[in-house]
Amino acid sequence: MLELKYSGELIIGEKEFIIPELISMKDFEQNNPYHPEGNLMNHTQQVLKLLGKDNRDLWLAGVFHDIGKQTRWQISKKNKNYKTFYGHDRESAKLFLKFNKEHNFNDLNFNVEKVHWIIYNHIKIMFYDKMREIKKITLNTSPWFEDLKKFRQCDEGGRHD
Repeated sequence: MLELKYSGELIIGEKEFIIPELISMKDFEQNNPYHPEGNLMNHTQQVLKLLGKDNRDLWLAGVFHDIGKQTRWQISKKNKNYKTFYGHDRESAKLFLKFNKEHNFNDLNFNVEKVHWIIYNHIKIMFYDKMREIKKITLNTSPWFEDLKKFRQCDEGGRHD
């Protein structure tokens, strides 16, 4: 079983994880024109639904991909009514590794290296067409590049109210 309850409890198989940063996602409003769905948990739930559960690694990346927004937000310089989240991809990847040290997702049949890579690169892929060729090669030679592209589609699709 793979489930992220709206209350923030993460269930993988028979194990239940209480991770405060997941629990607080339902109270974190994104206040951003790119996220009309409102709070971070709504967005995460929409992304997980689009990802499905066939690819467990992508699903786990979906759980953690924006968790760093809660510590990396700033008021937008262009519009004081909006938040920005620069660097949240790196922060989310770092937090995922921290949680992995505590919970060892490898023991639950996840490819931790792949999950981390997808979280770390989930924003970079948005700018793929504008990247220099060497950066493109770095991304597209990864064995997980196709999964990253699928993840990006689901992340973009999880933005409706």
